[in-house]
Amino acid sequence: MEDPVNMDIDGSNGTVVPRFDMMPPPEGEHISKEALLSFAQTHAAAHGYALMTVKKGSTPTRSKIICTLSGRYKNTHKVTDETRSRNRRSKKCDCKMYIEGRLVDVGGYKMWRLNVMNGEHNHEGQDPLQIPQYRKRSARVMKIIRSEMEKGRNAKQALDELKRQIPGTMVTSRDIYNTYTKLRRAARDNPDSLDDFDDDAIGSPEQNDASGMYDFGLTNSHTNGQASALASRHANRTNGDPSRLPPSPLEEPNPLEAMFYRAPDGSLLRTADLTETQRLQIEVQRLNREALRSKAEITQLKGMVRQLNEESRQNRGVQSDVRELKEMFDRYVLGVPPPT
Repeated sequence: MEDPVNMDIDGSNGTVVPRFDMMPPPEGEHISKEALLSFAQTHAAAHGYALMTVKKGSTPTRSKIICTLSGRYKNTHKVTDETRSRNRRSKKCDCKMYIEGRLVDVGGYKMWRLNVMNGEHNHEGQDPLQIPQYRKRSARVMKIIRSEMEKGRNAKQALDELKRQIPGTMVTSRDIYNTYTKLRRAARDNPDSLDDFDDDAIGSPEQNDASGMYDFGLTNSHTNGQASALASRHANRTNGDPSRLPPSPLEEPNPLEAMFYRAPDGSLLRTADLTETQRLQIEVQRLNREALRSKAEITQLKGMVRQLNEESRQNRGVQSDVRELKEMFDRYVLGVPPPT
């Protein structure tokens, strides 16, 4: 697979900048809507953009998923250049890229199929560190930031400590500075509010507008739906060329080979910055999932063997009935004496 990031030289100052290919996620079936969303968002992060679901155009059997730069900024508060308190502009550019997830029947089982409806973006890709949606702070990150603020450390020092405790954390010093401001304002207005401080309130309006964040790792639906997915794969293989099958969500790539990894606490980490301990933990989790998949496949194969044995037994019974009917026809209609 080609690297989704090409390093080009910016002619203005000679610095190396990433150029993302902005490719849409591959089409294929997934065992749940959550698995489809997770797969699509993980792909988007590695290719320079972010996705979010929208209610308009979505139904219980169809989910519309659009680029976060879709649409235009709506100045609902009628803010002018004179009344604007901060010099911030929306990055929305009416991008038309979108995909959909649709509930379909595959071999008698319900699956969610990812369809690319419009794979073209009208903007350049961005490093995930520059996309607010991927810098959403987890509870663990917020705890560290709050602790650093109480110790009187500035945003740069807090970021260094955060990266020391959670290598690969997708947070910038500006994020920490803004969090400090939010925490201090909350403490000033209501000292008890810090106990229930919600990180969802942190960030730009665009981040809140694109807050449809999904778990990048395997969800429970991956293990709960393994038998259905395996059965659909076997059904597909009996009706066509197995080489044309879409990638199965059970055939999980090594997470350490991806550009980013979603930790159990919800934080998005750069794989290259993971410590050896983190890598070992990820590998153990991957091996555990492989064991679960193998167990599910063995269970499924045993069920298929039992089904084949039952069909064979029924066929033997039918064959016996056919022989008896033939003997009766020969004896009473054709007058052929029974065999001695």
